[in-house]
Amino acid sequence: MTALAASAQQSRSLYGTYTQQSPLYGTATQYCTAAQTPFPLTIEWGTIYKEAIDSRLGLGFRFSTLRLTKSRRPADELQEETFIGNINELHASNSLHLRPVITYRLSEYMMLEASWSRVSAKTINFNNHLSDGVIKMHGPTFMVMGQYPLAGYVCPYVGLGFAPWSASFHPDPWWGLGWHTPEEYEEAGSPPNQKGKGPRHMEVKSGSGTILGLGIILRLHRHVDLDFTVRRISVASKASFYRGEPATLEHTGKFTMDHTLYGLAVHGVF
Repeated sequence: MTALAASAQQSRSLYGTYTQQSPLYGTATQYCTAAQTPFPLTIEWGTIYKEAIDSRLGLGFRFSTLRLTKSRRPADELQEETFIGNINELHASNSLHLRPVITYRLSEYMMLEASWSRVSAKTINFNNHLSDGVIKMHGPTFMVMGQYPLAGYVCPYVGLGFAPWSASFHPDPWWGLGWHTPEEYEEAGSPPNQKGKGPRHMEVKSGSGTILGLGIILRLHRHVDLDFTVRRISVASKASFYRGEPATLEHTGKFTMDHTLYGLAVHGVF
């Protein structure tokens, strides 16, 4: 036996075997042994699907139409009661839509929904009955719905939601370029870049709205739902009108785009 081995043997005989203790991991010997054992990471996808997805998740599309509910203002010469400037009417355009829908049932009596929607309207001036352009708002919609199953296949519901929407204004070319009338612009050959006496610009801002809805869901099959719904969406966009170069602010106002939506959705339930 070498001198070093003899020294180690003597130390063990005097003091015993030293094992470091950790409050978190136990002894050093236990921790090192556990580190060499593969972690039992097993994901039971079947259990996750059954508990979190089965008969809860719905994916589909909604076919909808809408009607503006606050589309007319007084023909106010002082421009205090109009939407902005001489614009006192909004005419809905492209009111038929097909949009994706995602639903998730939290319980027998509560469901979440996420979708996408939009509204657009042509502006009308009371002084000349012409349109300056089209105001558009669009974005996601999020709803929480309380539902009450009446039978195995009928489930009425009411919902409350939120709509954070973007806004944009699309001017008619003659108006944006600053021509006096559409006829004057056409007589000049409808030049796409030639500006008239005073170029115009309408700036609109994004707005967040609220949603109140009710509907009824019909279960056609274990994996297919029909959803008939009526919803009131209240949303508006603040607007500013500029004229000339450099642009000078002339008017401020607000486009109220409140509307009632009528929809029919088909959901595939997974």
